[in-house]
Amino acid sequence: MDQHAMRLKILSNLQEILEISDDIMPDENLEAIGLNSLKSIILIVKLEEGFEVTFNDEELLFENFSTINRIIQSLQSTSI
Repeated sequence: MDQHAMRLKILSNLQEILEISDDIMPDENLEAIGLNSLKSIILIVKLEEGFEVTFNDEELLFENFSTINRIIQSLQSTSI
């Protein structure tokens, strides 16, 4: 899956979880728009199911899921 398709899929998940319809910039801080620890867990589960990956425990740092670009990087490194 290319980065654009990944970004759209992640954006859709985030909009659902954060209950927003606004666009989210690729480097926008997700914590600043409502991503907290509980919503992060929901996001991680959706990412693992949607992209058919499993994150290792050491990858489950909030900073790895702090922006859409960081999420893409985490998914790409997990997929290798």
